[in-house]
Amino acid sequence: MLIQKIIGALKGQEAMLGKLVGDLTEEQMMAQPGMMKNHPTWQIGHLTTTAYWTASMIGGTGNYEKADLYNYGTVPSSEAGKYDSKEQLLADYHQSHELVIPLLEKLTAKDLEKETPDEGFRKLVPTIGDVILFTNVSHEQMHLGELLAWRQAMGLAGVLF
Repeated sequence: MLIQKIIGALKGQEAMLGKLVGDLTEEQMMAQPGMMKNHPTWQIGHLTTTAYWTASMIGGTGNYEKADLYNYGTVPSSEAGKYDSKEQLLADYHQSHELVIPLLEKLTAKDLEKETPDEGFRKLVPTIGDVILFTNVSHEQMHLGELLAWRQAMGLAGVLF
């Protein structure tokens, strides 16, 4: 089923994120080389925020308490102490997937056809199925690609999937 493939993608993306940031220091996590303003710290927080939003679209409760730092349209800062440690960010990211996966497993084909409850995003993702594909696959992979480009801008080695 498509949902199981999406869950598999989430798990693979989480492993890939670990590879992309595993060797980085806390200082590197905040680096903004050249024109690349979305540092790894912000990227991870943003993906976590998106997962909590996704959960809210498919029957989940709760909110990522740090979402104001990472919502769409926020400007990443290099200010020391503004964000959590890499370890905490990765734990929060993992927890957000643990929140979303059981909700995904409960969705029916009929649920996937329902209109997106968030009117502001309905043009981009008109149905719950569109929300699920965009946030859990396209959006996550786009940011992982951005992290790979960030590594290159930092002069760091690439990573293999």
